[in-house]
Amino acid sequence: MQKPMIAVAAAIALAVVAAAGYLALTPRSAHISPAMVNVEGAAIGGPFELTTHKGDRVTSADVIDGPTLVYFGYTFCPDICPVDTQIMADAVDILTDRGVEVTPIFVTVDPARDTPK
Repeated sequence: MQKPMIAVAAAIALAVVAAAGYLALTPRSAHISPAMVNVEGAAIGGPFELTTHKGDRVTSADVIDGPTLVYFGYTFCPDICPVDTQIMADAVDILTDRGVEVTPIFVTVDPARDTPK
């Protein structure tokens, strides 16, 4: 019974040493998450046109006239979307209390089900 436990412990120790060696010997740039990359100058964003919940067409110039929180999601989402929506509402309230007026924008990624109706 002790021999299998020793073999398992040795395998785990070997895996830890191998992982540590990999991390130590791999160039640092290989460990950078995409979220850590500086996107300054990246071609992100630009003008857009969307349909509001009332069916009206609006452009980016119509809705972005100051600090704006943009959330991409869908309304047929019983799990995380209500939590995210509440977090966004709380952020708007906190910023308002601090004198910062923010416009929240919800953009659906499920236009087949998220219709103005």
